[in-house]
Amino acid sequence: MGVVEAALHRYGGMEPVGEERRPIMSENVFDVLSAVYSVWKQVGTSNADSAYRAAVKLLAPYRKALEGVTQEMFDELFGGANAEHGMAGVFATAAFNLSPLKVLADNKGLGGIGYRLAKGKNLVMLPGSIVGALGFRSESEGNIFNYGDAIELGNSRGGLCVNYKMVAVFILAAGSGTFLDFGGSITMPVMQPDGMVFVTVGTGNSVGTVMRGGVAVKIGGKPSNIGIGMTGGVCFYPNAINGVQYVSPATGGVMISGDAVFKGTPGLESVPVTGHASERVLALVEKLEGLVDNYPVFERFRASPAGLLDAVNGRDWKGMEKQVLAVGKQIEAVVSE
Repeated sequence: MGVVEAALHRYGGMEPVGEERRPIMSENVFDVLSAVYSVWKQVGTSNADSAYRAAVKLLAPYRKALEGVTQEMFDELFGGANAEHGMAGVFATAAFNLSPLKVLADNKGLGGIGYRLAKGKNLVMLPGSIVGALGFRSESEGNIFNYGDAIELGNSRGGLCVNYKMVAVFILAAGSGTFLDFGGSITMPVMQPDGMVFVTVGTGNSVGTVMRGGVAVKIGGKPSNIGIGMTGGVCFYPNAINGVQYVSPATGGVMISGDAVFKGTPGLESVPVTGHASERVLALVEKLEGLVDNYPVFERFRASPAGLLDAVNGRDWKGMEKQVLAVGKQIEAVVSE
């Protein structure tokens, strides 16, 4: 047994994370990361949450060593059989969160990758990666950019999530944050809460399903329905197309389609907002359109992530998100008068 593994085996009953118990290490960073991963695989965790907590507990004494971790080390560690572990991505995310790295790229689709992704961290799923659930768990707050194949994407609490591929379900039960879709999905978004902005220029089949708050915007394309079962929030589809089912039945929320405004009424189907209120809403929609224009800047990175993070860092996305939500609240207030 190596020095690192011997040291790790002493920590079966170590104190909670945050208490200082760091052995002096002389081995290189990759050896530390590899040894901890070997021990972690023997822990035998039953779910992603316990797997993540175990990884953090084992990695915590080696925070100093993790300061030297690189993308190449992650690539080497998960380059073979290690990538086949069902929760390898949970461990990778824990190590990434504890390291000073700002960006981690994955071309495999490690199981559980993005679980509890920390705020300010950027995860790029490269073309060729295949993953079941990406960025799941409400505690995930980092930024995710998906160029690979995923079944579920964006079930996180915050951050920025940008999709460039077709996924089965986008934002099934997400929290607050900004979610942009340039690929497409079967369903988006379901159970959208109050603090979320969703913009799609993709080929999504359903937009705003069971929305209960926030702002959803569909640009172009022809989804089968928009705003079905809304209970709150604002669903904006500027390019109205005949044959699309709108907000029916709805129990609340506001649907804006082309130059028409509809209000969900409890127990009834959506009713048009007319007169002065409608004029006020349409004036606010102009503000909303101007804000949404800031988001499709990401579309130019569809072919490659090169330069994408510079675009993220060069704009105040959180500030724009707050402005979009504020306009949505103003629209809801007008139609509820």
